[in-house]
Amino acid sequence: RTTFLMKIFSYQHPIVLETIKKEGIYSPSLLHEKNDFLKDCIYDSHGFLQSYAWLQKKMLEKGIASIGNPQDLIWGWGEKHSFNSFDLRYKNNRQIYNDHILFELEIPENRLCATCYNNWHNILNNSPIALTDEEYDKYNVSQELKEASWNNVFDVYFNGEEPFIQYTFFQILKDDIISIKEIKNYKVHKIKNLFKN
Repeated sequence: RTTFLMKIFSYQHPIVLETIKKEGIYSPSLLHEKNDFLKDCIYDSHGFLQSYAWLQKKMLEKGIASIGNPQDLIWGWGEKHSFNSFDLRYKNNRQIYNDHILFELEIPENRLCATCYNNWHNILNNSPIALTDEEYDKYNVSQELKEASWNNVFDVYFNGEEPFIQYTFFQILKDDIISIKEIKNYKVHKIKNLFKN
């Protein structure tokens, strides 16, 4: 079976780029253990460990490929929803992505898990994913039923509208990288891709 490459964009802390330069791979769990700043950002301030663990488990059940230890998740976006233009008119973008690195990647589809961005927030809030109030109430009576409804997150057309798709994966390899941009002082600067000849 042919494995297709998908273009993915991912915003990351500059430490991620330095790690790939040194080790050829970024695996979140290994880097977070070495860096207290990143560990605090992921594990303390977000408070979404239960949701992340659920998605990680489902990815492994679906056979999402991993190079090495499949712990923690990396988020990315397809070209349509990549915020690749880094629109500075939006204050939220200015605050979130300044002083970050934007990776343009090509990743084999068997290493990617596609989910609905909007419905993912139901999981983060420990709420059911449902189309009607009746369905919501039916799933909301127990954690087991809630989590059963969460499987709808993998149907990106579940809401019957144009999907807003996010992608999760376990590692970034140096060979995945197509281009690198640095966002500094609210401006985008393309920097040399040291991983391509």
